[in-house]
Amino acid sequence: MPVESATREKPSSDLRGLVVALDVDNTLLHLGADTYARTVREFLALHDLGVPSDDAVRAYEALRAGGGALARLGLGNPLHLRGHPHALAALCLTAATNPRLLRDLDLDGTEQVARGRVLADLFSLHRATRTGSIEVRVAAERQVRHFCRYDRRAEHFCVEVRRVAALPLMQSWSRQYATIEDRLEPDVDVRTPLQTLISRGATLVAISEGLLSVQTEKLARRGLLDLFAGCVLATETAAAAPGAEALHARLDDALEERHEAAPEQVRVWWYFRDLLEMWAWKSPWFYARCLHAATADSSHPQAALQALKLADAQAWRGRPLRLVMIGDRHDKDIQPLLDLFGPGIGLKVRLRQGKYAHLDPEMQLPPERRPDYTFSNWDELGDFLLNRLPHVPVVPVESPPDILPRGEISKDDIATGLRSDLEVVRRLAAAARTMLSWTRQ
Repeated sequence: MPVESATREKPSSDLRGLVVALDVDNTLLHLGADTYARTVREFLALHDLGVPSDDAVRAYEALRAGGGALARLGLGNPLHLRGHPHALAALCLTAATNPRLLRDLDLDGTEQVARGRVLADLFSLHRATRTGSIEVRVAAERQVRHFCRYDRRAEHFCVEVRRVAALPLMQSWSRQYATIEDRLEPDVDVRTPLQTLISRGATLVAISEGLLSVQTEKLARRGLLDLFAGCVLATETAAAAPGAEALHARLDDALEERHEAAPEQVRVWWYFRDLLEMWAWKSPWFYARCLHAATADSSHPQAALQALKLADAQAWRGRPLRLVMIGDRHDKDIQPLLDLFGPGIGLKVRLRQGKYAHLDPEMQLPPERRPDYTFSNWDELGDFLLNRLPHVPVVPVESPPDILPRGEISKDDIATGLRSDLEVVRRLAAAARTMLSWTRQ
């Protein structure tokens, strides 16, 4: 519920110790309600794939949602890089029917169905690596790797995507898409309330799903990056723990049977690879890593996140964290913190704007799962931050949150990890052991 501006009181000038975490896309940066879908629809209609506009939008969004699967083929991931030429090329390969466009791209329209089957098979195999026991997922991983490397259909599809993406026409489309999104960014005064929070002693942190370079470039383009110097916490950084590349390489060798490894060793390597994957999206454990980073180094949590620095229970109690989280999506900005702490810890604020504004209406959620406040635009939110935030109690977090999911790791797994010669496994296993020790205090 929005704060009523009629009942303002003089705000406190001291916000020292308060961490204000903000999502990036559709919170700090946004296209306005329904603008994203309209932008994609108008962009695709302008270039006329030869299919109904809604069908083109659905096909494009399906490709974006399957960005992780496309990356399996060595293609660009459009999930975080909207308008990526590889995604636009794949869209034309599988959906375009306009004869002129097919001729310009030198495409055979009769191969549309076959190309679509390649994508359907790839997406299905990729999804199978995400569900079931570790043993089931390892088997599925071997299948999808074999498909991507040895299936001639996948190889041919990949070659065609790269060929089409390199054409001047497709490169022009990609640049035009980026230009349209930049131009549609509304002229909203986000900077003034954030600068005021900093002047009162609060620490600002940007928490984002995606690539650090992409998110920092977006903030820089909007003139906000200086407010978050050293404080941009991206899932990419969390998932790139020291030694992660060595772990992935060793696991790759074992899955390709280039390196002899016992099944239990593959199992523990896969478990910790799974943990890195959990940190690659806005899971409760990613947020836990972010909060540990903010506690370990409030002035430069970005470095702490990258270094996998953890605060032990005693240090955490010595520096209780007061937190306000602001984001546009309940499922990615509010719910993970509720899963991590439950209700009543920290302040969770939803800014209902942008392409996900219609999702998860608050009144349809159980009271204990709702955000503490909801606003529909930055004018309302800015007034709240400047005039009412200091008077809202923010409960300190008194115990460190889990960085690993409870019940999914045993003492034997931790011991196996600690015997490993992989730096990342040693660090993660030690972190798991630390986390388990918190339960006994």
